[in-house]
Amino acid sequence: VAVNATRADDGEGRLWPFGIGSCYINNRSVDDNERWVPRMAAIGLRAFRTPHTDWGVVEPEKGRWDWKALDAQMDYLNRHKFQYGCLLIGNPAWNKADPPGHLPVRNLEGWSNYVTRLAEHVKGKATHLEVWNEPPNFTGKDQTPADYAKIVVAAYRAAKAVDPSFKIGLAAKSVHVNY
Repeated sequence: VAVNATRADDGEGRLWPFGIGSCYINNRSVDDNERWVPRMAAIGLRAFRTPHTDWGVVEPEKGRWDWKALDAQMDYLNRHKFQYGCLLIGNPAWNKADPPGHLPVRNLEGWSNYVTRLAEHVKGKATHLEVWNEPPNFTGKDQTPADYAKIVVAAYRAAKAVDPSFKIGLAAKSVHVNY
């Protein structure tokens, strides 16, 4: 479990200097969150990096959206009084324009649609959208920071078209020193 430096209002006007993020295994569902989130809430954390918003999870087939797991997770986090953002990440198996494990730069239209639909769905619940996680992790070996920039620009435009008040964040890079 990683701690993110952030500032979140606890609902009573107090700002908290720390939030929490999780590895993939501990954040796929409410069941995963139940193993550790109550303890984080008990020590006063109120900012949660992201519920599970992977593109391939919320759009498992092109044009078929499934919000059930995300809604359950957001409800769970709300019950524990967490504020959260959303991580924009993923390249679904149905996207044949981009190889698996690559940034979806050959399908920016699909990526933009994912960001739009997610932003519409979380509007009023989340205010921050973060683009990807630790690039170049989860990207193709031939992909570059310029490719990452393409999905950032597309995400920014799509989210801001839904709600200009969305805050769009860049991912913290991984330990790859040349990226």
